[in-house]
Amino acid sequence: MERYFKLFIVALLTTTSFALTSCGNDEPNGPDDGGNTIVINDVKYKISDYMTLSGSWSSTTDSGSFGFFIDIVEGNSIMPWPYDFEFESANAPKVGDDISKKNLKLSLISDYYTGLVGIEADYVSGSAVVKAINTSKGTMTIQFSNLKMEGSGLGSSTEEDVRYTFDGTVTVDFNM
Repeated sequence: MERYFKLFIVALLTTTSFALTSCGNDEPNGPDDGGNTIVINDVKYKISDYMTLSGSWSSTTDSGSFGFFIDIVEGNSIMPWPYDFEFESANAPKVGDDISKKNLKLSLISDYYTGLVGIEADYVSGSAVVKAINTSKGTMTIQFSNLKMEGSGLGSSTEEDVRYTFDGTVTVDFNM
């Protein structure tokens, strides 16, 4: 019963992201507009200007999280898609820290391209280095260099392997 409830929540959250699709000419043209971008599995995406994931670090749990939405462009529509990372650390992140070495994990509600849901992936190789922290703005800038994450997600009836590679520098919401 708990599994069905979790799948219901995943489906609900995925459906919600489609409801936030934008239309019209007032939106950017797509992932190559410059600005905050990232390359995921050799495809360049713009980081969404319209949706953010809150990130933070907690001394109580010795852990933190950060994430971002990418803009997936289909015709005149832009669909924001979330990527959420978690890490373990007894200390707050600081400039120069490689967060990938802190038991970094990636979770996605679903993968737009494969249709898999409940994706969990672990660090394999590469880096995610903190380049800047701006406490007054509540942001952290992270440079991904060939960061490889592998794990699995649930298909229609089976669990399937997933692999992601991240390259680029992004600024995310982050509070300490």
